Amino acid sequence: MSKNGSNKEYLFSLYSAKLNSRRLEETLKLNFDAIALEKWHEGRRVDISGVDKNGTNVLIDWCLKDFDKEHYMQIKSLISIVSKEYKSLIVAGATSFKNASYVMGLIQEVISENKNIELIFLEINSEVIPILQEVNNMDCLEQIENLSKLNSINNHFKVVRAIKNYNNDETISAKVIEYKNYDYKQRLLYDILERLREDSPHINLYTYKKIIGNSFFIGGGMAEITYKVTWDRRNRLVCEATFTNKKGKEVYYKLLEKKADIDNYMDYMITWNDNPLKIFTYINPLSYIDKNRMVKYFSRIVRKYIYGLHKFIIEEIKNIQNDI
Repeated sequence: MSKNGSNKEYLFSLYSAKLNSRRLEETLKLNFDAIALEKWHEGRRVDISGVDKNGTNVLIDWCLKDFDKEHYMQIKSLISIVSKEYKSLIVAGATSFKNASYVMGLIQEVISENKNIELIFLEINSEVIPILQEVNNMDCLEQIENLSKLNSINNHFKVVRAIKNYNNDETISAKVIEYKNYDYKQRLLYDILERLREDSPHINLYTYKKIIGNSFFIGGGMAEITYKVTWDRRNRLVCEATFTNKKGKEVYYKLLEKKADIDNYMDYMITWNDNPLKIFTYINPLSYIDKNRMVKYFSRIVRKYIYGLHKFIIEEIKNIQNDI
């Protein structure tokens, strides 16, 4: 939920694929079964990755300006990396496609690949850009609610060109559930993440998060501050806010001056640590008989950090910025 880590493409993906997917589904004539934002594919981060109800792999890349060489290379790369084993729909979205050579070049790439690929060029209504810029400048907890301003625009995009090149080989469903590959600790963290998404709609938890090293991370308002949810080496389930580098340390020590007020607001559930600088809360997950109850309880702890501690963090960030 980092403000300075936000960008217009991500916010447009969030709105189009998570908050109001109906428009995108109707335009592309599909129904999503699974959607991930900013997921990495073979070294490339894709704005929207999904699987539709028929098992088609869907990859969407936004360019909120005229389609340029950088995004041409991105789409070309996606065409090359998708598997032959399933059908793929690749979408190139831009406010205009003035350079015909980029369009024809990608069409030729699709034709030359012996894969089951459909490529769609989606023209984005430029009226969305000022709204996305406005929302991008807001605090992270205000962004999701204010993306509803995009509802005032009737048509967000339209198909301007498309090409299909199916090799007629038998294909399998592209639906791969990572969850099944997780061990118990990772599944528990995944359940907590899903519970947070359900309970806390204003927390920006829609970016794809792979459970790596028994942890997942949430931005904390600036690059030097991060919330981390982890099953640590002591078999504790921990929620912590970490403060690194000069700016993060400055915020931590400013918070420390208000320790009494923050402890009270956070119901005395937090521990302060000076080396490394962090504020954390932990529980023993092995002591809980009812796993679902524990997931709900710990999710509330994380929620308290994001909605509660974050209020103090963002205040100190603003104070530091005003002092510069």
